[in-house]
Amino acid sequence: MNYINVGIGEFGISKSSEVELRTFALGSCVAVVIFDPVRQIGGLAHIALPDSAVDLPKSKIAPCYFANTGIPKLLEELGKAGATLATNNLVVKIAGGFNTLNSSIGVRNVEKVKAVLSSLSLCCQAEDTGGNSPRTVYFRPNELTIRIHSPEGKKWEI
Repeated sequence: MNYINVGIGEFGISKSSEVELRTFALGSCVAVVIFDPVRQIGGLAHIALPDSAVDLPKSKIAPCYFANTGIPKLLEELGKAGATLATNNLVVKIAGGFNTLNSSIGVRNVEKVKAVLSSLSLCCQAEDTGGNSPRTVYFRPNELTIRIHSPEGKKWEI
């Protein structure tokens, strides 16, 4: 098994059941997983902030740092990898977005991710957001689920 570790503001694309995408310790950040189940091509973006207006230069270097630039970038890269980008063909799932340090950034991240998805005529089929525990996300494009682990050792799927 090979792995692509997706860091904050990064994305990964997999076209193989032997290549797992994973991102660790999502706090207020949101993992956006979009995949084409027919062609078994999937991508994962690790979104840190809702909107690139706070740092336009950074959005050019790391578009996936922001929801409004990261989700379109993820779709663009999925298309380059061969995914069919017809909105009725794609499956979208999200995880993360809990509020840390008495901040509402997690909620704002989740809200913006959903708004951007909606503006692109995509809907989120499943989510595991909010709460008060970080999450680690694992995804392989041949599976219709994403696996989530907590630091306490709990494991679940959406």
